[in-house]
Amino acid sequence: MVKAVLIDLDGTLVDSTPALYQVYLKFLEHYGHQGSEAEFQKLIGPSIDEIVVTLKDKYKLEEEPEKLANMYVSFIILQGFEGTKLFDGVKEFIEYAKQHSIKLAIVTSGTAALVKICLEPFSLLEKFDAIVTSEEVKSAKPHPEIYEVAVKKLNVKPDEVIAIEDSELGVESAKRAGLKVLVLTHGKPTQINGYPLFENWKNVLKHIKDQT
Repeated sequence: MVKAVLIDLDGTLVDSTPALYQVYLKFLEHYGHQGSEAEFQKLIGPSIDEIVVTLKDKYKLEEEPEKLANMYVSFIILQGFEGTKLFDGVKEFIEYAKQHSIKLAIVTSGTAALVKICLEPFSLLEKFDAIVTSEEVKSAKPHPEIYEVAVKKLNVKPDEVIAIEDSELGVESAKRAGLKVLVLTHGKPTQINGYPLFENWKNVLKHIKDQT
């Protein structure tokens, strides 16, 4: 029986990719470099700390990683999550979970402040029993720590949990934590194999109903 569902934020719960892509471009532009969509796609999943280290190494940025991370976050705050949308079916899924006492948690490589900025417009923060961010763990996805922390916070067992992810790093993280994993594709091609694939939240909800 499913007692908890752990949900990734970017690309899974919300479509924030357009906003974050602009942040990435403006960050590199600030340091005199031009980004690309192909490179940005490879940076979906890692934490901001890991993203700036990757960019620092590639573009030979002179500033220390901590200062670069602060700069990246400042661009997110300035840019905001303008244009970010909840994926269709999210509210219906959350409503079903609350009605059936299924615990919910967000598990994200972002920070608590960014989660708040992202979700406040949708009045969803209070719907989650826990929010676990990169600030609470030493190792980011694909390390299992962030999912292990979420399971502990919700006081459930791994075999009572389903994780919902959209990236290879996130899937690997949840898998290594011993969780069942559903992959949300939102209709896009994916190279993630060996896991149940769902095109949208409506199909995820149907699957969860079958499990409860």
